[in-house]
Amino acid sequence: AKKAHKNVLRAISLLSDYDQKRYQKVYRKEDVIDKYEDKLGNYIVKIGKNGLDDKQQAISSELLSVIGDFERLSDHAANISESAAEINEKKIVFSDEATKEISLLIDATGEILTLATSAFMERRRDLATKVEPLEEVIDEMTKLFKSNHIERVSQNSCTIVTGFVYSDLLTNFERVADHCSNIAFAVMHSYDINAEEHMYTANVAESNEFKNYYRQYFEKYILPITKEEE
Repeated sequence: AKKAHKNVLRAISLLSDYDQKRYQKVYRKEDVIDKYEDKLGNYIVKIGKNGLDDKQQAISSELLSVIGDFERLSDHAANISESAAEINEKKIVFSDEATKEISLLIDATGEILTLATSAFMERRRDLATKVEPLEEVIDEMTKLFKSNHIERVSQNSCTIVTGFVYSDLLTNFERVADHCSNIAFAVMHSYDINAEEHMYTANVAESNEFKNYYRQYFEKYILPITKEEE
């Protein structure tokens, strides 16, 4: 969890301060995390063959799923580092609007990563409950920013090449948030082993707690952009 979290942040840092050594380190750590997933996965499968009760079996299944999510986080770190390398190599410069959007998305991604990894490592349900509303806001951000970018390309304020890199970044940030959501569900599920993910998501979205957190994140990450557009 710690290594995956740090690797995503390391990759993101390359977007503003590219460094070949840190780029290579992202891939070295990605290889390490792949090995962790393999060894931990085999170990958890072996545990599952030793007469676990229902709750223990549910926990081992969730852990098996979670280590896959952490491994995927590191995969997206590698993808982000590739985008950073392309930006550096091709001397790509984003428009002021795109730069502002990426900065907001980086901040939101950093926050959801911290919430999800801390919730998992500390077994904190209070942190896990904040993840889903932020994931929804990040989904809205990527939809809005993609729409904004299409408009900029049509007005020739952004190039096609810039557009491909920008779109790749949005996709990877969105996927990072999706895996954080999966991790948060695993934490919540450890409190209720009978919960189903689709029911959990539906129930959470209807709660006042979710709506309050969603509003806070909306005001923090989307409102600055929509106000500028007005």
